[in-house]
Amino acid sequence: MGLISRLKRISPDKIEAYIASVSSPERILPVLLDELANKVTQAAKAEAKALTAVRSAHRKLDESSGRAARMTRGAQMALQAGDTDLARRAIAAQIETESEIEIRDHALDTSESAYQNARSVRMNLQTIAKDLRLRREELISRARNAKSTEKVQEINNDALANSRSILDEVARMEDRVRQDEAQTDLGNEITRTLGPEFSEMQNHELQSSDEITSRLQQLSEDINKEN
Repeated sequence: MGLISRLKRISPDKIEAYIASVSSPERILPVLLDELANKVTQAAKAEAKALTAVRSAHRKLDESSGRAARMTRGAQMALQAGDTDLARRAIAAQIETESEIEIRDHALDTSESAYQNARSVRMNLQTIAKDLRLRREELISRARNAKSTEKVQEINNDALANSRSILDEVARMEDRVRQDEAQTDLGNEITRTLGPEFSEMQNHELQSSDEITSRLQQLSEDINKEN
């Protein structure tokens, strides 16, 4: 389980339940606040990294979409120039690029989701830490009162003695709270339109496919209608 997935399990209810269960809440709270500050920093770094990934994914998707549009325009120009072979190659490249667009669109969705998750976690932890500072005395008093009616679980002593993370202990308390978390000439213009990478695209198998033949026929019909 990654950092953000783990931190998503931290909730105000679990924090309060944990504080109420320890024998020395006044000792635990400063340690807990330090851990929260550290996790906020980690979540903020994950958020910044995810935002960079989102921007990169957007840029790559835009590049692929632009290339697909150039291939379409290049195929049309090649047909108008009477170069059917070049038109077929352009359509083959367009088909390859459309597949690339699907992959990059999925990558964008994934990176956007990761960014939103990291941002949500960072904001949640900041809110929890602020609330803990404001309600410090209240939470300590409530925890002490609870000690008079129920047996204390000594998990805080274990955490401190073994240097385990208090937040890890909090995240494990799944059973203590409710689960609300669920062309100058035509040839040059065509070359410029298709782009320098066109000649490098490997689409020999696609050039003879039924899909290219169908698209080429449709493109010819569209050109004839325009004329």
